[in-house]
Amino acid sequence: MYMKSWLAMGCVVLGLTAGVAAAQTNDGPPIPHPHTKIQSIKQAPSKAKREPIATQPETEEADSLYARGLALDEKKEFSQAAALYQRACNVGSADACNNLGYLYGNSEGVQRDDFRATSLYKKACDGGNANGCFNLGVAYDYGKGVKRNEAQAASLYKKACNNGNANACYNLGIDYASGTGVGHDDFQAASFYKKACDGGNANSCTNLAVAYDNGKGVPRDESQAATFYKTACDGGDANGCFNLGVDYANGAGVGRDDFHAASLYKKACDEGNADSCTNLAIAYDNGKGVPHDESQAATLYKKACDGGSAKGCFNLAIDYDDGTGVGRDDFQAASLYKKACDGGNAEGCTNLGVDYAKGTGVQRDDFQAASLYKKACDSGELNGCNHLGFVYDSGTGVQRDEFHAASLYKKACDGGNAKGCFNIAVDYDNGTGVQRDESQAASLYKKACDGGNAGGCTNLGVDYANGAGVQRDDFEAASLFQKACDGEDANGCSNLGMRYWQGLGVSQDRDKGRELLQKGCNMGNQWGCDKLKELQ
Repeated sequence: MYMKSWLAMGCVVLGLTAGVAAAQTNDGPPIPHPHTKIQSIKQAPSKAKREPIATQPETEEADSLYARGLALDEKKEFSQAAALYQRACNVGSADACNNLGYLYGNSEGVQRDDFRATSLYKKACDGGNANGCFNLGVAYDYGKGVKRNEAQAASLYKKACNNGNANACYNLGIDYASGTGVGHDDFQAASFYKKACDGGNANSCTNLAVAYDNGKGVPRDESQAATFYKTACDGGDANGCFNLGVDYANGAGVGRDDFHAASLYKKACDEGNADSCTNLAIAYDNGKGVPHDESQAATLYKKACDGGSAKGCFNLAIDYDDGTGVGRDDFQAASLYKKACDGGNAEGCTNLGVDYAKGTGVQRDDFQAASLYKKACDSGELNGCNHLGFVYDSGTGVQRDEFHAASLYKKACDGGNAKGCFNIAVDYDNGTGVQRDESQAASLYKKACDGGNAGGCTNLGVDYANGAGVQRDDFEAASLFQKACDGEDANGCSNLGMRYWQGLGVSQDRDKGRELLQKGCNMGNQWGCDKLKELQ
């Protein structure tokens, strides 16, 4: 008779010896893949910041006053600049009206007055100043000094864009992409991003690249996307550098180049892009494009975490959990998992739940653990669903409910979580929370095994050895036990040892059988230890 593994509850399965205890960690969660690409946000109001243009004689006074005010503005002598802008605005300088509005909107040299600012932006816009139209659009977008009106904002952005304001084209692109103040239209969004990008707005180049990456409003074209990310990066947009780094890391639209990817992540990280700091840390963790350096990785994870990257917090927590690149510190790890979880990283919620379940770095609290697993599961973190299934199976921190446990294991399995497949297979084996079905159990053990769960390989091997739910096949059983043992499953090693001892599905080799039974015993499998004694 052969033993099955049991990862969820450690109970006897099919009359065989109990298996491994519940999984209590996130398998030392792997370093995550690079983040998805980021789009930029709307621009803040801007000043004209241009040289006076040639004018007719009757406007020379306005231009002179504006030029003097601009010179003082650039020296940060805002109060004196405001006085000159006011005089210039009064005699017809639209540029001066816009800049004076900006000073009122930002408390520079004058007391803040959003109503006064918008009034001046309107005067500037009516006088043909594109920046004034843009700034008035921003005021309507956010309800500053006027009642919020997104349709009016979009109308003003269009007017400013048509008059050459690239920031306005960019914001109008975002409005079309999101359907804000205008009908949703990806083609129009891409068109305005292109116009803004051509006008020097680096953020728009990034968003246009994202459009090409996703095929939204333009044909999907990763090579074109990479070209626009480069334009954005060269223009100073850190998101563009980050996304181009992701392209080089994945070989998307450009040849794969880990060194160039790391260089771009560094550039973006230095410019304050927290996600790039995370990806650069991952590069140091894996030695991709940079030397392997766990200490440097931890430093960068901290910088990323401090900058708002939940993934950075999560990975730094793992480092403290394992003592990788930093001294091991369970309390610091738990604190960082909490920060990651609060920041929307569902894996952080799962691992913090594990800490509460074990009392590691925090006071043990089964109710809090269950709550965190639920939060993770509700966010689509499949390991959280598997853990939540376990607590419902055992009634730890929640009322025991085997049916709900089975549904959670299924959810995890359907999403590709091998442990979830293993646990729902065990339920079908035992008829726990579901109707007993050995054929379904075997199918799910296969899915678990194919997904890298060594216990699933062991249990499927037992099914083949016994002809339970599948046709008996000693060769397949031995092959599965070998795969399980290679995956460090103690039951698999012990079962393979008995196969060699008996010559079932393999050439009989009793020395190898003893060796494998000893390996299973050393790994903590009591059944292997007992069999060794019987065979002495």
